[in-house]
Amino acid sequence: MGAVRAEFLKVRRSLSWAVVVLLPVAMVLSGAAGTLASGERPEDGWHTMWLRSVVFHGLFPLAIGIGILASLVWRAEHRGGNWNALMSGPTPSWRIVTAKAVVVAVLAAAMQVVLLVAVIVVGSLVFGLPGMPPGEYFLISVLIVLPHGMHSRP
Repeated sequence: MGAVRAEFLKVRRSLSWAVVVLLPVAMVLSGAAGTLASGERPEDGWHTMWLRSVVFHGLFPLAIGIGILASLVWRAEHRGGNWNALMSGPTPSWRIVTAKAVVVAVLAAAMQVVLLVAVIVVGSLVFGLPGMPPGEYFLISVLIVLPHGMHSRP
C-alpha cells in the first residue's frame, strides 16, 4: 500500500489532474456545441446527450487520455538514471509497476466520473433535460473504466 501512496504523491502536482478534468469536459462541451450548432434539441433526451459526448469520448479521446496519464505516471522513472534506481532499489519492481497501474486505473475512473458529472450538468443546464440519465449509463461507465484501467502498462 505504501507504493500506491508514493505514486499518488508523485502525481499530486502533475498535469495528470488537468487531463482528468479537461479532456472529459471538452468532449461533453464539443458534443453539446455540435447539438447547438445544428439548431436542434437532443431528440431522445439523455440518450442523444450520451451518444454525442460519451460515445465519441470512448472511441478515441479516452484511450489517448489514458496513454497521457500513463506517460505522466511513468515520467519520473524515464528521466536520468531513475530507471536503474528503480530496478536496484529496496522495493520490488513488480510492486512499483502494480502501484503505477493502480494509479492510472484510479485516474481513468476519475476521468469517467468527471465525464458523467459534465454530461449531467450540461444536459440539465444547457438543454433542460429532466431528471437524471438512465441507470444503465452509470453501469456502462463502470464497464468503460475496467478494461482501460486494467491494461495500463508502461
